[in-house]
Amino acid sequence: KKIVGSDITVEEIISQETYQVPLNSVAGWKATGKNTRLTASGEGLLLEYFVPPTDSIIHYWVTKAFPENTLNMFGRSNIVAHVSKDPGTYFSLTYVDSKGVGGIASFIGADSSTELPPDIRITSVQFGTQVKSGGVARPVRLRSVSFTFGRVNDKKIRLYRDASGKPFIEMAGAASMA
Repeated sequence: KKIVGSDITVEEIISQETYQVPLNSVAGWKATGKNTRLTASGEGLLLEYFVPPTDSIIHYWVTKAFPENTLNMFGRSNIVAHVSKDPGTYFSLTYVDSKGVGGIASFIGADSSTELPPDIRITSVQFGTQVKSGGVARPVRLRSVSFTFGRVNDKKIRLYRDASGKPFIEMAGAASMA
């Protein structure tokens, strides 16, 4: 008789949801300064700006913060952020995990996506552009933003001996048998 202790875990995606960030209104969006104007249409959000004479690079952006309990994606989740926008536009989002550790995911260019860590709450999204001195003001548009996440169920098999040396096999998860 031989038993070797180990834990085997298999993840199974049990549901998938998508949250579409509404872009048909400028409500809740805040601009960086007086030289920007944000408008909403059926094609998304349009950010227009004025470039003053300067010798530096100027950043123009707008931010939307999400209050607590708005975009909570806690639990074992696989999260993907899909962003579609005009070239030249950058997009970023900030998040915090259940331990209070924050992070940022950034996108540059057209149609981008990235996988985000599990167990997070998205705190804000931001989009804009940057212009070098003497540059031309080209409006930028944010066409769509969505977050797709799947709830995951862990299935585990555990092989071990108790304090008396008796061997055990435990299984946990959906439709477990031993």
